[in-house]
Amino acid sequence: METHLKTIKSGFKKNLKKSMQFAVAITLLLMLPLDYNAQEIEVESTYEISGKAKRGDLEHVTYGDDGYKLTYVIRSSKKKLKMEHYTFDADFRFQGLEEEELEVDKVKSKFKWFRGQAEGTRMNLLKVENNMTGQVVLKEGYFYMKCDYYNGVCWWDFKTTDKMKPKDESGRRLTLLAQKTDEPQTAISYSGWSWMSTNTKNFSDATGDLTIVASVLPKIKDAKAGIKVTPYTIMRISVDDKTIKQELDFGDEEFGGKPQQLIYQGLMANGNIAMVFAPIGGAGMKKIADPDPLNWRYMEIHPEEVAIVRDIQFKSLNSYWRINAIASYGDDVFIYGPAENKKNDKHANLVYGEKFSQFSIAKISGQEMEWITNTHIDDFEAKLKATPGQKKTPEYSGKKFVIGELLVTKNGNIFISGQNIKKTNDGIEFKDLFAFQFDPSGSLKAQYGVELEETNKYAKTQQTTSLFRETQDGKRVSWNILEIAGYKSMGNERPLMYARISVIDIDAAELTAFEPLGYGKKEKFYLAPSFPILPTTVGGDKMTYFGSDKGGKQIWFCRVAY
Repeated sequence: METHLKTIKSGFKKNLKKSMQFAVAITLLLMLPLDYNAQEIEVESTYEISGKAKRGDLEHVTYGDDGYKLTYVIRSSKKKLKMEHYTFDADFRFQGLEEEELEVDKVKSKFKWFRGQAEGTRMNLLKVENNMTGQVVLKEGYFYMKCDYYNGVCWWDFKTTDKMKPKDESGRRLTLLAQKTDEPQTAISYSGWSWMSTNTKNFSDATGDLTIVASVLPKIKDAKAGIKVTPYTIMRISVDDKTIKQELDFGDEEFGGKPQQLIYQGLMANGNIAMVFAPIGGAGMKKIADPDPLNWRYMEIHPEEVAIVRDIQFKSLNSYWRINAIASYGDDVFIYGPAENKKNDKHANLVYGEKFSQFSIAKISGQEMEWITNTHIDDFEAKLKATPGQKKTPEYSGKKFVIGELLVTKNGNIFISGQNIKKTNDGIEFKDLFAFQFDPSGSLKAQYGVELEETNKYAKTQQTTSLFRETQDGKRVSWNILEIAGYKSMGNERPLMYARISVIDIDAAELTAFEPLGYGKKEKFYLAPSFPILPTTVGGDKMTYFGSDKGGKQIWFCRVAY
């Protein structure tokens, strides 16, 4: 899917977010343990690739004890692809270049990582969403060019070729709450008459199976006949033949007829769908509403098995909890976000606002809620730690923010990164970064504020990637920030990112000054969007950063020892 989109990227109005998603994927590499005693550049090397490779795409990187192999894919005809394989030893010394030209089908069979298509291939894509009436629709189709010749503008739009409106066994309509496709999903931005503006939607290849979680809409005749309708359903649907393979209704036993509001839903790292429900109330609901607004419920759904694997009722500390994220870490689950507890006598659907006095975090272990805590905004201010060398120290202000990464260390400390945002007439503006450190029981240990170096228009419109990595001895955490210096729009389009790194002492709750890598006054190297950090093959406490100059001609390696 992602490789296919690269072949038509000249037509799409792609935004920076698409490229940034590649960088987020390296989080898995950063979970590998290291031991930091110092922070210095161990090896830095550059090499000039061919003009053909520069114009192509770096599609794959393999590595081993003997070094690295970089594969650039270059389009040479509609049915054939030309590739250049560059090999380097473990210290990034050039070893050789191999050129290869194969038919597209042979490339697929020889290289399992390749998912591209020949030029002109139309790939069917799947979009799952609620329509204007609130009914879930599966839309299968493809992108095509639309033009307004009077105004002289053209854009890409999505053409629906087939659609399906799933219903329960009695033909009742469904409203989508959550979904997961077998094929990876990609966020694509495009413009269209039907949307009236630029929009971002999730697409996947139109193959495999799809799991949806939906609310069931009773029919009028159900009420007349006194039929009790189960409020929610989980469906496993075959995208290929549009059949419902498996179905599970839920909600009667779990909620006992008390109406609920879905507070949060999301896909976790373990592949499961996480959902948090809270009771609702209000006028005319006194007889059926849960009298306690704090009787919340966490549910976790295994999409392939169509099964509820965790169902935990718990007492929320806040009737208004703006959950930012739910993250799985081993068998534990962490729920966190800003909250307000001043109106805990009111149900979740009756409280609102953009200013919060609390930050709430909860830990689920196995089938139990292990703990849940509130931290007041004043405590964040009291425990603010400055980054050495900064003119100002940004902090969490109790307003809505975007969440970054969560890391749980060996000794149970919890690190959560976030970024302040500001609403403007043009949309969301991303501002400075911060991170929270909680102890193993959920009590705030420190808040760290980081002032961004880059404040250009691209940096303001995209979330800054923030990554943590723990040492082998569990004493320190490396904090990596990928700054956005700009955007290269001509030719090989990509964000211009570079890394700044710092180290946090876990016990002392102190951090070092952030240092840039490969980004000086004379030479500037930018991280590769698809492979910004490579596995380090020589062992030890090291990380390897990879990128190139702005033109993409000179590639750059940098190994940092801690």
